[in-house]
Amino acid sequence: MNIGKFDKWGEALDRMGELCDRFRLGNELVDKLRAEKLYYSAEFSIKSIQADDRYLSMVRGFEESHNALVYHVIESIKPEGSTILTLLFVSDFKGNWENERIKPDGTIFAYEGLVDDSVSGGFGNDTVDVKIEGTGGHLVRIG
Repeated sequence: MNIGKFDKWGEALDRMGELCDRFRLGNELVDKLRAEKLYYSAEFSIKSIQADDRYLSMVRGFEESHNALVYHVIESIKPEGSTILTLLFVSDFKGNWENERIKPDGTIFAYEGLVDDSVSGGFGNDTVDVKIEGTGGHLVRIG
């Protein structure tokens, strides 16, 4: 398929609004997305994706290879120190959009990958249902 960027942006704004309403996050994330600024949820805050070139590169690579639109990223630091990025995205398949939205149990369809600090950079290719919650104006991955 080849869904236009305008349609994907509209869907992304709806999804972000739904997440902000559900988790009582306020309007900041929706406002930033409406301004076409991508942010990620980090521990206790939100940050511009521009703040980390590795993250930006991973997001752009995913968007290009999957013809998708990433509307939010969740950074998770594992106890051993590795970093996982969870990409919330709108796919190029309108028929899948309902399944990509947050479900009543708090899971959401996302793309996850391990951040690799090596020269080549690395990113996994797992699309999974991920449990998320909202706190203090940002989203967190559970588990």
